[in-house]
Amino acid sequence: MNMTQQKQFSDRITRIQAGGANTCATVYCGAQSINTPKDQAVEGVLVRGQAPAPSTITKSHLMRAGLRSGLAQVSVLGGLLAAYIRYVGV
Repeated sequence: MNMTQQKQFSDRITRIQAGGANTCATVYCGAQSINTPKDQAVEGVLVRGQAPAPSTITKSHLMRAGLRSGLAQVSVLGGLLAAYIRYVGV
C-alpha cells in the first residue's frame, strides 16, 4: 500500500470505530419510523441463526378450525342451493 491508501484506510477504520456514517454493520430494508440508538436492536427485526418463537397453535387446533370452516361453507352453499331450487326450480 502506498501512503495515500494507508491514510485512507486508517481514516476509515477510525470512522468505523467511532460509529460514523456508512459504518453500520446491520442492513435494514424499508422505512423505519423510529430513530434507534446505536447498539440497540430494532424491534421486529429477525436475526439470522435465531430460531423463531414457538407457536402455541397445535395440529389439533388447526384441524378443528378447518373442520368448522368446511362445515360452515357446506351449510351456506347447501342453503343457497336449496333457495335456488325452491325459487327458480330445476
